[in-house]
Amino acid sequence: WPDASAREQIERHAGGWHWPPTARRYAQPDWHVTLHFIGPVDKARFAELESALHAPFKAFTLQLDDPIVWPHGLVVLCARETPQALSELHQHLRLALEDLGVTTDDRPYTPHLTLARQAQGSQPPSELESIEWHVNGYALVESTGNPSARYKVLRQYP
Repeated sequence: WPDASAREQIERHAGGWHWPPTARRYAQPDWHVTLHFIGPVDKARFAELESALHAPFKAFTLQLDDPIVWPHGLVVLCARETPQALSELHQHLRLALEDLGVTTDDRPYTPHLTLARQAQGSQPPSELESIEWHVNGYALVESTGNPSARYKVLRQYP
């Protein structure tokens, strides 16, 4: 999850968008960048998964500097450049997941933070300062299905 400084920067940025009435904005506690979507996991395999996801980690800074409205009204902040440490972490976790038989997305990895859904027609701020997020770890997270708290952190790494 973003550190306090990154959250403040993201909040300022999100406040500069022109949102349509249909937009469903994500709240601060739900802001994150997904490394891999795992999907449903049998509780009996959780300990194995939790252990397999422990990976070598080097802190890095992620620059979120590209606001985009993706198809179907998904508003995201992307990173134009993926830090080497993030690419290495993503690759290590992909291999660990595949070793467990978990299917991973084979599309090129695009680090992004989702700001809103159902936001067709949204307009980004006219000026964007690059958002600096100092990343000091990663987490195993469960999607709750609850719109007021979409995610629950199950384990933080390292």
